[in-house]
Amino acid sequence: MKDHGLLLFILALPALAVLGHDSYLAYTNTQYELAERFYLSDLGWLWKTYHIESMEWARFAFEPEIWSQFIDPILEQKALLIMGFPFLVAVSSFITMKILGVGPYEGQGLKMMLARTGKKKKSKDFSFTDVTGPKKRAKYKRK
Repeated sequence: MKDHGLLLFILALPALAVLGHDSYLAYTNTQYELAERFYLSDLGWLWKTYHIESMEWARFAFEPEIWSQFIDPILEQKALLIMGFPFLVAVSSFITMKILGVGPYEGQGLKMMLARTGKKKKSKDFSFTDVTGPKKRAKYKRK
């Protein structure tokens, strides 16, 4: 169970890094008001700004049709959404496994929770334990 938390933390790190980067850019840009200067960066802009050599290598590695059809739409998206997608997929899969009671959550699913909430039979031999001796039958005065 603890491994799931570690996995989710590792998957959340890229999204948190992008959010921290965008916050830093908004904080250091003092030309505009704070509400106007905060924006989410595109993934392509981050790639082109910080490591142009690898972007050029990747552009030459793929056919131009494949690049324009599949990779450009991804690079035009907000980096926070792209980097947070694996985290969201992992969280939704863990929630689904928990509800269905499969995988590491076997025996803990919705079926088991509903089975525990049903009516239980009451024992006819209900009695309290006395410290001084054997069990004595509890007597109730019903009206």
